[in-house]
Amino acid sequence: MPERPSLTIDLTQSSELLQLVPRPPLLTSQQAEWKNILVQHHQQPPWEMPENTVNQHVVVVHHKVGSRLQVNRTMNAIKRQEYMRNGSCVIVPAAVPHESSWGHEAEFTLLIFEPAYLAQLAYETLEGDRIELIPQFARIDPIIASVGSALKAELESDSIRGRLYAESAAVFLATHLLHHYCSRTHPIKVTAKGLPKYKLQQAIAYIEAHLGEEISLEAIANHLNMSQYYFCHLFKKSMGVSPYQYVLQQRINKAKHLLKHQKSVITDVALECGFANQTHFTKHFRKLTGITPRSYREQYSFTHFG
Repeated sequence: MPERPSLTIDLTQSSELLQLVPRPPLLTSQQAEWKNILVQHHQQPPWEMPENTVNQHVVVVHHKVGSRLQVNRTMNAIKRQEYMRNGSCVIVPAAVPHESSWGHEAEFTLLIFEPAYLAQLAYETLEGDRIELIPQFARIDPIIASVGSALKAELESDSIRGRLYAESAAVFLATHLLHHYCSRTHPIKVTAKGLPKYKLQQAIAYIEAHLGEEISLEAIANHLNMSQYYFCHLFKKSMGVSPYQYVLQQRINKAKHLLKHQKSVITDVALECGFANQTHFTKHFRKLTGITPRSYREQYSFTHFG
């Protein structure tokens, strides 16, 4: 019986993805229009995935592995029997032959990068763009696991305004891959100083003007005529926090002012401050202040309301 030919798959196409697994993803970032990274969260039954190569780089992060999940995997003709744990990560570079099978229900998140994005980031952070991502069988990498879980949670929150968070996470994760899992081992370039003062003022003014809207990393970087990597890196040096954290802080500060000085219902406050919905707003407000928006409002007297 002749061997089945290896499949070539574009993971951005749902019809092609279903040649590899029987179920569509439970969650995907395609509708959220995140830039530079595609995130898919899967729950798949026992399955034997055919040999394939994909057009993108793929990082797999496993979740909720109760008993040890056994996976038989082959990459680049190397076979391994792996026992997955919660947070186990696998890296499958683009164009690398890969096949796998597992005997129990599996829950995992795919973090998917276009090779051109990694090459561009390598050009900005290393001494050139000729890099090769190295295949990695199951391993524990706390950074990858943490980013994977965070992006999964962002999808589960149904936040339509998570682009800034996702794009910042993409830069961070891609830089981590370049630094630790590529054939080029040059150190990441270090820039001692932060943004020039006028650039920082431009960034802050842009954020302030668009606080009630969806803000993307791409939009701020383009406004400053900078790459996303350098903007993220230099903004954090200047402000001590990432662009995402700064925007979140500013949104919470604006919300505090509205809660203290206006009678607007909490849902309207959430939307005016750029949050997707009240649930998303309450989650972040409590995380930064320790209390809910309602409790915060109740702590203040509204004498000027009459």
